[in-house]
Amino acid sequence: MRKKLLLFVFIFSLFFASFSLIKTDAYSYLSDKTEIPIELEVSGVETICQTDDGYVWIGQYSGLVRYDSNEFVSYSSFTENGKTYDIVNVKALVQKNNVLYILTSNKILKYDNDTFYYIDLGINAEKLELFDLTMDTYNDKLYISSSDGLIIYDMQSGDASLSSGTEHKSVNDVAIDSKRSTFYYLLDNGVYNNNNQLIYENSFILDIFIYDNILLISKTDGVVRYDLSNKALAAKQYDMITDQVNVTFFSPKTNTVFVGTEASGVYCFDADTHEYSLADNLVNKLQIIGFMVDYEGNLWVASHNVSSTGISIITKNQLLNLLFDDVTWQSLPEAPSLERNVYTMERYDDILYIVAKNGIYTYDLIQNKIVDNQIMVELQAYATANSITKLEFRDAEIYKNKLYFAAYGIGLVEFDPSTNNVKIYDQAVLEAAAAKGNLVNEPGLEYIKNIRSLRAFDNFIVMGYNRGIMKFDLDKLDVYNASGNVLYIGKGPNNEIVYDQSKGIFKISDDFNTVEQIPTRKDINGNSLKFMYDGNTLFYNLNSRLFSLEYVNGEAVSKEIVIPYIKGSIVELSKINIGNNQYKYIICSQNQVYITDSLEESLNEGRLVNYEMYDSTNGLEEIIANTSGFYDEKDKKYYLQSADGIFVYDFNVSRINVIPTKICLNYVDVDGNKYSGIIFSRIEEDNISIFSLWEGYKEKIINLFDSKKLKVLK
Repeated sequence: MRKKLLLFVFIFSLFFASFSLIKTDAYSYLSDKTEIPIELEVSGVETICQTDDGYVWIGQYSGLVRYDSNEFVSYSSFTENGKTYDIVNVKALVQKNNVLYILTSNKILKYDNDTFYYIDLGINAEKLELFDLTMDTYNDKLYISSSDGLIIYDMQSGDASLSSGTEHKSVNDVAIDSKRSTFYYLLDNGVYNNNNQLIYENSFILDIFIYDNILLISKTDGVVRYDLSNKALAAKQYDMITDQVNVTFFSPKTNTVFVGTEASGVYCFDADTHEYSLADNLVNKLQIIGFMVDYEGNLWVASHNVSSTGISIITKNQLLNLLFDDVTWQSLPEAPSLERNVYTMERYDDILYIVAKNGIYTYDLIQNKIVDNQIMVELQAYATANSITKLEFRDAEIYKNKLYFAAYGIGLVEFDPSTNNVKIYDQAVLEAAAAKGNLVNEPGLEYIKNIRSLRAFDNFIVMGYNRGIMKFDLDKLDVYNASGNVLYIGKGPNNEIVYDQSKGIFKISDDFNTVEQIPTRKDINGNSLKFMYDGNTLFYNLNSRLFSLEYVNGEAVSKEIVIPYIKGSIVELSKINIGNNQYKYIICSQNQVYITDSLEESLNEGRLVNYEMYDSTNGLEEIIANTSGFYDEKDKKYYLQSADGIFVYDFNVSRINVIPTKICLNYVDVDGNKYSGIIFSRIEEDNISIFSLWEGYKEKIINLFDSKKLKVLK
């Protein structure tokens, strides 16, 4: 069985958290990412670093911790030449070529080939207070900020010296300008260049960092951008940040500037456009003091706060939160309010029509934002004129190039996108149409404005209401009292009208006179919320259980497909065409999304096989029952409705696996050689990339179709 897991599969227990953000512009660095907090044995982090062999090193006041995604190994002392050295109050970590350099409050240490070494700087360094450590990787030098000057250590010769002009001065930090082969350092009164000239005066600076032509100056009340090429303040400043800034960082992989604050969280800026998002409710949002991007491209966030877990990994997943930073959507009240609860979507041209509980929203797929629409203008005017205090919506369909919406308590709303005209089929209009139609079982016409579900057929629209089902050709309305809510309407193999009530699935005749109940399982208690025909096979649910129904020798036979790990009732079943005669099946519970290539194979196995699964660890919000997702066949994207917006699964990305699948193995055997340890693997379209923490950094590319083809990179 091939199962894809879209996050690390850790052997030890982690708890996961998705997070919301304060949204500002259109930038959404974190819209498709998930926070994984890591519980440290001792909370509070000072620094973080990853060595080339894959280990993550965490510096704390209590000592040094090595982490391999399986276990923590703590170091608080070591012995060299008969002398014991403590490893406490670790303030900074840097590495090159798998050699780790460790700065404590009073010494420099080195970890090389599984052994710790004390570095003798030869200038009475132990009598100084050491503040920070910066590496010039191009020139193999360490810059050590101390209470009595800037110490420069040559990693090749082992020589150390004080930088001229910094003697007897408290140097708090250093930033290396590799582009211009120079450096800047921080004193109590401001930032100086390597010629000891004051370039920015301020007594409240905490950190300095350089990327490209920009010097970032972190202060107690924000951050300043200084243009090194023009030797002046940059034209663009991050004035929106007023909190204390402890650290800044730049990731060239994502072209993102990260700003870690004392209390607000993490600001994420696009380095070119300067648009930003603020991750304001991370588990580790307080006292952020460090960032790191690992070899997998995940962002690690380190917090000094002792009441938090200490470390968070921000990892990418394949679900994009579409409305993550949309100003209109984010202005809606959050849970427990239901205003962000999305029922369904439809696309017409480049507009995605979003049906939420209390509003219809038009999302422009070109501008990537919600825009104003005439539908709500007309409906609000109608509501005011008719003393309706609250608008509620349930479903949408496209019928003969027009949009139709189920407005519960009002009726059917028609919108013509070519003219922007809105027409409301309210109670009076529907009753007049019903006078021309077939009324069966005393349908209770007073309820026909309470429309819950829609389905467009060739020459009419079928509507479910809270007493039964209706067929409307926009002139004549047939109404059948089915003694209960019709939750969902579908099409049979021969285009028959099939509908779902919690008590079962039914098929109604074209003349709307007779109803036949489809013989689903009756020996199992459970509500039927969704169904789907795949050829002549009916797939349906009873709460969280999935069944198929086929006729064998005239007898209805149901088989169960067991879905692993499922939580909550199944609320979505869909078969979609992703092109080139390839199909996918979507199964959604209230908490999970399953995507598989075939249900036939699952039927044979009696359980769901060959699937991808997404849940809250991918940021997915709860999916409310009686709603429907939407597949955009033009762009090959599936839109998943939720209680807090819309999540998008892009089959264009997924088919080429730009975002690799990650799994965890105990070992891998290649050409008779066993590579053991905790191995993270990335399964891409035609190969496997393997990263072994124990064996050092090795990447082995194995062609799945020809196991003899192997490339080993060391």
